[in-house]
Amino acid sequence: MYGSTVQNMEHKEFWRRYREAKEVAFESATSMIVESLPELCMPFINIKWTERLMEEAPFERVYERDKLYRRQGGRGHPHPEQEMVDYFWRDGYVPRWIDLSVYSTKGTITVLQFFASDVFTLYEGGPRTFHVGWPLEPWVAKSPMLPPDWKSAEESGRFSLNWHLHRTRGD
Repeated sequence: MYGSTVQNMEHKEFWRRYREAKEVAFESATSMIVESLPELCMPFINIKWTERLMEEAPFERVYERDKLYRRQGGRGHPHPEQEMVDYFWRDGYVPRWIDLSVYSTKGTITVLQFFASDVFTLYEGGPRTFHVGWPLEPWVAKSPMLPPDWKSAEESGRFSLNWHLHRTRGD
């Protein structure tokens, strides 16, 4: 019973950190892009292929790759936010790191990219991630994909978040 309560509390903290990292990613993106971002989010997962386990690390696991969130030979496609965040919580184990960025917008939804380690580490009493001391670990908010030669909103102007889908810079 106690372990279940602790795990639920940790799962709630994992979600709180996700929401905060998402807010940071939204703030970063909205300062650079021309579009407004809908609140409804649909993330997809992009998992790094095979990181090494730390030697004699009983608190780490690599789960068999499932095809649920991956297309053949490429990125996954967007799924409901709740399902995708919960995908990373595996009985108290979470990826070593999860980079979160705003990927695109389709008018009514904001598409997020989760780029994550394939090594899961025990979240017991705080995660044992590569971003030790980072307040939102294992979540790391990243900027959206930047156009080539883009410097800043002041110097280069705002860009279309979807530029990489069309290979153009929207002004």
